Amino acid sequence: LPLARPALVLTSCLPDMALDVATWGRQASLPEQLGVLYPGLVGEFDEINADVVREMAQLYIYFGFGLEARQVLNLAPTKDQDILLEMAWLVDDPDNAPTAPRLSELLECSGRSAFWAALAHEVIPEDRLLDHQAILQTFTELPNHLRQHLGPALARKLLVAKHRETSDMILRQLAPADQTATAGETMARAELALAQGDIDKADLKLGQSMARNELHSAEALVKLIDTRLSRNKPITYDTAQLAGAIFQENRGTHLGQRLGRVYLLALAASQSYREAFTEFDRIVSDLPPETIADTRAGMLRLLLLQADDAEFLRQVFNEQKPSFASISADLGEQIARRVFTLGFADLAAEILGAAKVTEPGTSRRHLKAEILLSQGRPRLAEAELLGLTTPESQALRARSRTALGDHLGAMRHLESL
Repeated sequence: LPLARPALVLTSCLPDMALDVATWGRQASLPEQLGVLYPGLVGEFDEINADVVREMAQLYIYFGFGLEARQVLNLAPTKDQDILLEMAWLVDDPDNAPTAPRLSELLECSGRSAFWAALAHEVIPEDRLLDHQAILQTFTELPNHLRQHLGPALARKLLVAKHRETSDMILRQLAPADQTATAGETMARAELALAQGDIDKADLKLGQSMARNELHSAEALVKLIDTRLSRNKPITYDTAQLAGAIFQENRGTHLGQRLGRVYLLALAASQSYREAFTEFDRIVSDLPPETIADTRAGMLRLLLLQADDAEFLRQVFNEQKPSFASISADLGEQIARRVFTLGFADLAAEILGAAKVTEPGTSRRHLKAEILLSQGRPRLAEAELLGLTTPESQALRARSRTALGDHLGAMRHLESL
């Protein structure tokens, strides 16, 4: 049967009875309850009984079978058909349901409308007032299987809209936060922990999702790597390889783009620098254009902070010089300073000069002066220090005067320290 899609109908808030899902079924099995309704579905002259169609659709929604509810609703026009169709889409997949225009416009209503309106939004506007008590009350009265299915998605949507307390209260009504939790619930609890600043708990929940290879494992892996990177926590090579494998499975999708980014950063964080930069060249075309520079900069930052001198120099010497122009001036300065400290003044000058800086700071000018002195250009070093009065500036001027043979001038700068 063709599946009807909900149509846009602009009316006021719905009566609570139109959304009273808890009364649409009972504890008996679905076949048993359908068996009671089937005899009345077709009446005299093979006419479909619209009231029975409505009751069957409501029963399917009660049990969470949205596809079957939509198929039944195609048999005959019935009361509240547009509402039931939208509810059927939502119970099928609350994360990826198509637009539910009639329900989504009820966001500022009270009663059961508030719950279904929040669930119908892909992103709940932060500036809208919600009836939190009604949302929680409606959620509580749902049958347990629907709470377990719809709760995690609604909790995540509320959390994104900054309604943290309501999100937390919904999660508290679900099963205990242990290995019996659903995939969606595990992810929702992890995101709530992140929002509350509890990084350790978030890390634990994301790790659980990964270990169980759940539906949301790919999403969990992205968040796990990002969380560890934000805390400067170690990332194993196995984790990086797992990200690479899941990236290949999702290549060409939005999720694949996100996985490609964390895969490269995870490789660098696991200190597999050569492989990380080689892989960057291979999959750079799969990354969103707006994240390419940031991803490369993140890899270079990890190289700077973690790599030993040999690994650091090997990669920096092989780095295409235009890439130094795309990173932040601060990161470029840090890389140039380490290169200079290791004895490669010309390369340090090249890296430092690649950044587009309108007003270089004091530390950058000090470094430039040091590089010029090591290159035997003391007069240019002094020009770089014009206007600076720091002790380090005076010491550098003394070195410059000494290099020019002006020992008396050097002494004057040293005396001013």
